[in-house]
Amino acid sequence: MRTLVTAATVTLAVSLAPGCKKSKSDKCEAAWNEAVALIEGMSKALGDGKAEKPTAADKKQFMEKCVKLPPEAVECMSMSKAMDPKCAEIMEKVEAEAEAAQPPVKLEWEEKTVAEGTIAVMVPKGWKQEDFMGARFQPAEDEMSFWNSITLNRTCGGMCDAMPAAEWAKRFEESEIENLKISGEHEDTFKIERDEKLDNGRLIVSSQKLGRRTTQALLVGKWQDGDDHYYTCRVELAKGLTKNFPEFEKSCKEMKILHKPDAPAAPPADGTAPTP
Repeated sequence: MRTLVTAATVTLAVSLAPGCKKSKSDKCEAAWNEAVALIEGMSKALGDGKAEKPTAADKKQFMEKCVKLPPEAVECMSMSKAMDPKCAEIMEKVEAEAEAAQPPVKLEWEEKTVAEGTIAVMVPKGWKQEDFMGARFQPAEDEMSFWNSITLNRTCGGMCDAMPAAEWAKRFEESEIENLKISGEHEDTFKIERDEKLDNGRLIVSSQKLGRRTTQALLVGKWQDGDDHYYTCRVELAKGLTKNFPEFEKSCKEMKILHKPDAPAAPPADGTAPTP
């Protein structure tokens, strides 16, 4: 029987040799090799074994970051510690500290008109737009795209009839805020951080812990007297952009409603109701 010997198994064997004391670099190397072996194994089991392999540049980037980690975090890089609850806590702390040490990302902003020309809002320049359940903007394809977004929508949460602003405030409460609370009431990690009334609008800031990450969310709703819809701006930030939250909040609060409600018919001079 042939034995498959990978770099990972060789590294593991060396590490178990009597008197062997691995350096941080050795442990990072071992973790890299384990990850590569796992990728190759999954590729062969689920496909033709021709999946794109990590490059030397990928390894260089991994090693540079790994050796800067605290010793206890490096220990947790091993695949054997993937399900260790203690390691989950250690890595969560490391990620939180690393992100806290980073300055806000420098973003350029540009105005976009969406929702059939009814909303104008500032969004980060270069973010890609996807029109599904509103106009959703996300960073270009990279590790931040899954975790961060800003979404604009024109909706009515029920019958789309013209209503006074006070009625839209009630509709927004029932359709948006109550649903937000219901969706999070069974989640111990969900929390409403701020709830503010705006001029013909409402602002809700919430947070929720998802795995090792905490998502910061913003919901701004705006409406106007006599309109048949209200307008929303939603933001979710979880990776790399949490320090930019004030910029996104400013953008949503300054969202412009371009739609002008139809003026109500003027009553006849004799004071009777207008004929429909």
